[in-house]
Amino acid sequence: MSVSRLDRGADPVLYFPAVDPERRFAELADVIGFGAPERALLEQVRPLVEAGFGAMTDDLLQVLVAHAPMAPLLNGHQDEEGRQRLLRWVEEIFGGTYDQQWTQRRASLGRHLRRASLPLGELVAATAALRVRAEDLLRHATVRAGWSDHEQQRAMVALDEILDLELALILEGYADAG
Repeated sequence: MSVSRLDRGADPVLYFPAVDPERRFAELADVIGFGAPERALLEQVRPLVEAGFGAMTDDLLQVLVAHAPMAPLLNGHQDEEGRQRLLRWVEEIFGGTYDQQWTQRRASLGRHLRRASLPLGELVAATAALRVRAEDLLRHATVRAGWSDHEQQRAMVALDEILDLELALILEGYADAG
């Protein structure tokens, strides 16, 4: 895929032309080596971490609500609806199914957040808050399940890869909306 340059005033802006998010996901996944084994590993981890989704979601919701600039992430829902949206986001990370609907939701989220004027730093900080909590959940769950250090590390790498891919799609949607 070629990167194009646009001139907007004095600042040249790099952008990727609009492409199918699923195809873009596949391209990015190829770059970092995220494939069927990593998908399967996240599916395997899901039953171990699932019991912690609710507490993790509650904690993340408190973080977002406490930091007013992150309000666009909740789309005005700081109540049970906001919690359910966050819970669905967390569940999908460990779903193992990263299809067209999944990728389109990430790109669409990025466009929504740009239109809602979420500062880019807030987006990155919110995804970092999610990452820290998801990694902690995974680490504790795999230790309780008796996974070896190597197995835990493989699962952590798969989690980091899907979170990086997710952030990439959200950021491209964000850039596309500008």
